[in-house]
Amino acid sequence: MKSKDLLKDVSKGLSVSVIVFWLIFLLMTDLGKYNRAGFMVWALLFIITFLAWRRPLYGGLAYILVGLLYLILVSGFSGVNLMVVAPFLVMGGIFVGRYFYDNFN
Repeated sequence: MKSKDLLKDVSKGLSVSVIVFWLIFLLMTDLGKYNRAGFMVWALLFIITFLAWRRPLYGGLAYILVGLLYLILVSGFSGVNLMVVAPFLVMGGIFVGRYFYDNFN
């Protein structure tokens, strides 16, 4: 397997696993009045994943932006919150790296 294919498969696999994990979390927990907001966040992540598969640079930047906005606006910079946001930052970095690797290598 070429490194270009591996980078593409890892980025897609990680994004799908985060989306599926978020959906399972929403279906198994009762968020009460925040249930609708949780599904709206899932829909936003689904749209970003679709965007990232079509346009890796824009999707990667969107993942990084969502992660940073969550840290700044919602939760703050604690260790637990960094662990929650880490997959989004890593996915964004992988998609941006894949874009630059595909276009400038």
